[in-house]
Amino acid sequence: MDRRFIPLFMIVFVDLVGFGIVIPVLLLHAEESFGATDLQATGLLTAFSIGMVIAGPILGRLSDAYGRRPVLIISQIGTFIGFIVLGFANSLFLLYLGRIIDGISGGNITTARAYINDITTEENRARGFGLISAAFGAGFIVGPALGGLAVTVTAGIPSLAAYSQNAPFFVAAFFSLASILGTYFILPESLDHEARQPLGGRSKDKDGDLSLLDILKLEKMRTILSFTFVTFLAFSLFQSSFPIFARRRLFSDVSLEMAQRNIGLVLTLFGLTNVLMQSFFVGPLVRRFGEQRLIVYATFGRIIAFLGAALTLNAYIFAAFALPLAIGNALSQPSLQSIISRFSPPKMRGRVLGLFQSTNSLTLVFGPILAGLLLSADFPSLSPESTAALPMFAAAVLVTIAFFMSFRILHLELPTQEAALEET
Repeated sequence: MDRRFIPLFMIVFVDLVGFGIVIPVLLLHAEESFGATDLQATGLLTAFSIGMVIAGPILGRLSDAYGRRPVLIISQIGTFIGFIVLGFANSLFLLYLGRIIDGISGGNITTARAYINDITTEENRARGFGLISAAFGAGFIVGPALGGLAVTVTAGIPSLAAYSQNAPFFVAAFFSLASILGTYFILPESLDHEARQPLGGRSKDKDGDLSLLDILKLEKMRTILSFTFVTFLAFSLFQSSFPIFARRRLFSDVSLEMAQRNIGLVLTLFGLTNVLMQSFFVGPLVRRFGEQRLIVYATFGRIIAFLGAALTLNAYIFAAFALPLAIGNALSQPSLQSIISRFSPPKMRGRVLGLFQSTNSLTLVFGPILAGLLLSADFPSLSPESTAALPMFAAAVLVTIAFFMSFRILHLELPTQEAALEET
């Protein structure tokens, strides 16, 4: 294994710990501290994602031109500033400002994926993505639990109780600062100067004659991105509605701080499952079944997960249904990334993966809005507890559509990188 995996794994892990800390806290903090509506609360996630949609391809292009390391550092500095703004926020406006700052500078995930492309071959790329995704999962093990713990511990200290909802953001800022220092001092650059694509210039070889539009002319690429959009939209509905869903259906009889702690623990279970799957099972399963077949299996598992989660009022039963959702994500994400990277000429990897990330970010623009509208829906025949499950049911419908779409991916004849270039 390339030794650069170790520092990259640790940096991504620390970065995702900071991100995971805010998940159990932010939406409920907005609603119960500032009186935000469901749509205004989920809009905080949309604000972040709009920034990522705009900045993702730009940062990917910059990483192709100047290298992965400087772009990682710049994006992490923006994340640090965003967390500080959230920590000092005393209004809904400042919560939005903090999320927008973080979103605009949110190129670290895209750049980490490009870094993996730089240091892996086609044969071990799925495993490389799996290991980095395991770092994401590990961050989501520690982050949500730490966020819930920061709230409950601070609430238990009389002199700090008034700041219990702010504490997780400062803890997240600390982890973000650690990630910046780690990138600066221990992470080497992965993109050689000869392999860089100057801004405004064109390379002298065939790769430089291609644009993202050329890549999108490939029917296979459009098929994969369409499937990616639908599955990401389903997960966005789940992700953006889960804290509110859990507060109203699973933890309605406890204090706000205890609800946030419990939400963090459920998300920790989700992250733990991701880590175990991607660390120990993705590689062997890819060799046994292939990336395309794994995507079909994973999509079917998520149908069961969303339906079961939508129907339960018990936290333990919900956790049981969350397991196939976590397993499905763990199997499909690295497989999709590995497949899509085969269409990426070396000097365009940052841009193509930026497009992949922007597809995700685009669903994270619309997903929270749709979730907020469903959560706010006024159906006389439905109780507030039942209405809270509507985004889960909508996610189940979307994943069912994606399941049928996955058979198109199953029957694709995936070209080598050279064949993809010839087809363009």
